[in-house]
Amino acid sequence: MSENRKEKIDLKSFIEDNYRLLTAIGVFGGLTTLFTRLENASHLTLISFMMFLVLGFEFWRKFPKTFQTTLSLYIFENLSIMLVISVSVYIFGYYFMDLMTYMPILIVSIVGFLYLTSLRITIAFFFQRHKTTGKVFWFFVQVLLVIIIAFVTFIISVLIMHLLGLNP
Repeated sequence: MSENRKEKIDLKSFIEDNYRLLTAIGVFGGLTTLFTRLENASHLTLISFMMFLVLGFEFWRKFPKTFQTTLSLYIFENLSIMLVISVSVYIFGYYFMDLMTYMPILIVSIVGFLYLTSLRITIAFFFQRHKTTGKVFWFFVQVLLVIIIAFVTFIISVLIMHLLGLNP
């Protein structure tokens, strides 16, 4: 054998390298399954399922190129993809009507996420530009930011509770 030839990656070494990600996928897959069995928890099912999908996509990206793997890792990769697709079909098929019901909640959640992300970027930019001012000033700025974030979070949670039909 020549030294230039790369050794193929086997299933055992791949799992050893990615066991934390695989564990997280198992946790969120288990949470998704648990939430499907709970009453009035379809929004939790949806959130944990979306996290399961993101982790599944990240796991899929970690697989090496097909020609660099052993047959067992190639089969494991295809079975992993089939599992994510099967769970997706089950969740979307089972909860299709709930997805339509919770569409306003998803929209409010996305808007809230975008708002908080833009707020974080603005805060980071503000802190970078004004580092030289006094400690008392920064204390009041931080208190003001905590109040603003708490208020916006409260408003978003009240909107979500209203959309769910719960009394805040």
